[in-house]
Amino acid sequence: MTWRDPSDARIFEQSTADIFDAICTCVHQVMRSAGVKKEDVKGLGIDATCSLAVVDTQGEPVCVSRGADRCGRPGQRNIVLWADHRAEEEAALINKSGSVVLDYVGGAISVSGINHVSGSYLSSVSAGNGDSEDTVAQEAYAC
Repeated sequence: MTWRDPSDARIFEQSTADIFDAICTCVHQVMRSAGVKKEDVKGLGIDATCSLAVVDTQGEPVCVSRGADRCGRPGQRNIVLWADHRAEEEAALINKSGSVVLDYVGGAISVSGINHVSGSYLSSVSAGNGDSEDTVAQEAYAC
């Protein structure tokens, strides 16, 4: 499900829990219809269009919706979708800065580029939580 802000057409939000549930449902149905046993599966790769998923230090979703009563608090609307353009002013400010960092993004950053850069950084930070690959694999199969 994609949530939209009725007062701001630039906003697109989703839920990591919804996506994970849909992936689990799909994988289980495919395995069942193909007659594949879970013991025969050696790995599973999942890719997605780059978006920014926000979680706390325990991996719990943090709401990105506008409003002091929601934003930054626990909540399922924790993905800023790639199509979200709420950061137009921030993108303009970054582009005016003339920072050398812009050389690595073609000279200017787009609004969706802010989500990509932030999402990639946060993913790499979140992945460095000290869990072994086995623990991560067990948690991924928990669905």
